[in-house]
Amino acid sequence: MSVTVAAVQMAMASDVATNVATAERLVRQAAAAGAQIVLVPELFEGPYFCIDQLPEHFDRALPLDGHPTVEHFRAVARELDVVLPLSVYERAGQATFNTVVII
Repeated sequence: MSVTVAAVQMAMASDVATNVATAERLVRQAAAAGAQIVLVPELFEGPYFCIDQLPEHFDRALPLDGHPTVEHFRAVARELDVVLPLSVYERAGQATFNTVVII
């Protein structure tokens, strides 16, 4: 049995909705080309911020339970029958994490 994996690259915009739409479009293209596992960029919801870790970025972290991006891609993965490892910025109490969920 073989598994086809795709990794997509994209430029991140400043708003989450644009990045989610771009990632979804690329996931759909990869799935249409036969990918069964599709990797999107780390923390793709916005520009990469981990290098400087400025306090203004902390508001981007959301609880994993009910996370809108995770929920969105849960439906996409189900529809396309693909596996999506997603990196999201998670908040758990006062702590924040660069979390990978496997959908």
